Amino acid sequence: MNKLISLCASSMIAILFLLPQTCFAQEIIADTTPVVKSLKSINHLLGSKSDLEAVAISPTGKILAAGGWDKNIYIYSLELGDFGEIIYTFKHHTSAVISLSFDIRGQNLVCGSNDHTLSTWNIDSAINTGIQRQDLAINTVIHGPSVKYIYSCTKDGQIKMWDTKDSKRTRSINTNQKTNSFIITKDRKSIYAAGESNTITQYNLKGVKIGALDGHTAFINEVSLSPSGALLASASNDKTVIVWELLKRKQKIALIGHTAKVNSVTFSSDNKYVISGDHSGEIIIWDISTGDIVKRIPGLGNSIRDISVSRYMDYVAVASYENSGDEHVIYYCATGLLNNALDMKRKATERKIAAKEKQKKLEENYDTEEIEDILKETQEQF
Repeated sequence: MNKLISLCASSMIAILFLLPQTCFAQEIIADTTPVVKSLKSINHLLGSKSDLEAVAISPTGKILAAGGWDKNIYIYSLELGDFGEIIYTFKHHTSAVISLSFDIRGQNLVCGSNDHTLSTWNIDSAINTGIQRQDLAINTVIHGPSVKYIYSCTKDGQIKMWDTKDSKRTRSINTNQKTNSFIITKDRKSIYAAGESNTITQYNLKGVKIGALDGHTAFINEVSLSPSGALLASASNDKTVIVWELLKRKQKIALIGHTAKVNSVTFSSDNKYVISGDHSGEIIIWDISTGDIVKRIPGLGNSIRDISVSRYMDYVAVASYENSGDEHVIYYCATGLLNNALDMKRKATERKIAAKEKQKKLEENYDTEEIEDILKETQEQF
């Protein structure tokens, strides 16, 4: 594994597990199925010197990015052999890191900061690949369905689309509403924005309002798009999460069970579960089809600010505020969906094997094909 790298002159912050009277090696056990790594149900990853605002697990499932009020972006390894090591520390921003997003390949990371700037980073080379500036603090950044575009938003509802290949090509979309969070649909034709109102508003890319989703009774803190693109989940101060069907523009199910305002929400990769985090430091994993609570995980700091679920749904990462002195942690928690994780990993392996076998058969056919057959086919065409 790469040795620890710091992008500035200051010394690297070590990452440790808060495990009493035991060593790290004893806490990581190879799964007997050799499919999904087995860790403690809640792992504590040190690194930040202040409260955390953002966390993102790469689509590859191999690394995790986190950031907060100490202005740094920390890149952790999630590989079994060196789980929890800080690989890189990106130091550029002059104020808090508020939002993080990987592209669909996991090769590039975008960061939105309170210092009014957006920064992009190549993970393989640990190089800062660009800096963009907006008029106000950036509270949300997302990679679009295409790796070519990045979208960012400020509190006043100014959304910008940035071309990663040409920094001079941008598009501004003014929603004219105070905005906490937004998503871009998979067809890249609509934006859903939410903030200091009870309504999620749909806009086209010219900033024209074309629809709305009504159902919450208090401010909406975050919206999240399902991997399929068919569903949207919203987290609100009214202590509920609502899952919406975008095609029908109607409520699919309301998830009731939080005891505090809900700050963050995301979907599992199979579109079957929603994971939400609240102001009391609890996350809840929900079954969308029934509305049932699959698992509650309390005690994850004082206010959960952001969550991200791993590729195979075996773990969820949580960024939160802490009142524990100098110890500010990312919680890496077992979701309780191990069977689902094993099944998804098995299916992914089967798809890879099937693709290799298909390619092998094609190559075998080419090897056994006689030159006379090729000439005959060519003559028949004419």
